Amino acid sequence: MTNSPTDAQVTAARNFLHALEADDPRNAIVVSEGIDDSFQHTLSSIAAMVNMRDPRAASQELQEAQSAFLKATTPAATVMVGDITELPFSAMVVPATQTLIGPTSPSISDLAARIHQRAGFGLRLECARLLKESHEHIEVGSAYVTSGFLLPTPWLIHIVTPQLNLAARGESIELLRQCFRNIFATAAGRDWKELTIPSQLTGPLGYPAGMEAQILSEELAAARKTGFSAHVVIVCDSESAAGAYRRTFAPVTD
Repeated sequence: MTNSPTDAQVTAARNFLHALEADDPRNAIVVSEGIDDSFQHTLSSIAAMVNMRDPRAASQELQEAQSAFLKATTPAATVMVGDITELPFSAMVVPATQTLIGPTSPSISDLAARIHQRAGFGLRLECARLLKESHEHIEVGSAYVTSGFLLPTPWLIHIVTPQLNLAARGESIELLRQCFRNIFATAAGRDWKELTIPSQLTGPLGYPAGMEAQILSEELAAARKTGFSAHVVIVCDSESAAGAYRRTFAPVTD
């Protein structure tokens, strides 16, 4: 499923079309059709002109228009299905309880249990040290960085996630927003190329997937404006779980 383009995406595409026309007047007819037709046709016209362009230097104006177009139309995050504990990306987000040391039962958070089991005893010991340094008091929304130990990913961000309280829905949503803000703020100061985030970070008994995906999308967009640059990869356990995230982070079209 796909999303309708925003005004900013349409503007960026049209500006790139006009820059391509200025670069080669032979593109004038294609540009006219691309602007007057659907956004999907606009994207197809751009792709055709870029692919057929002679291998010659591009003007500064053309390069800037292309950069703005790609920035506006590239999905903010990649959604994939897989086992997040097997992925060798730069860093991974781990859902945590207020003890940090991992659940005592997989029923609390199967994902957190799998991550701790795969990482080995060193991770549990490091989390216990962080808990002690925090005087056994860790707030919901707090983020802590540790090594990945035996995991393929070298770094972990442990985030203490909330549970949805329907009686205090607004407060619950703000707590989840704060989680994502702290994740991105923590990652922004590090030289990480990718950041993997598990789908349904709050677990099967947490927030609805669609709500969580939308909040993640909004907070990611805000983080981009303040310097967060790592590519976000949202990892889902199944195709059905990926649905809400693909709808939110789908490439744009009509």
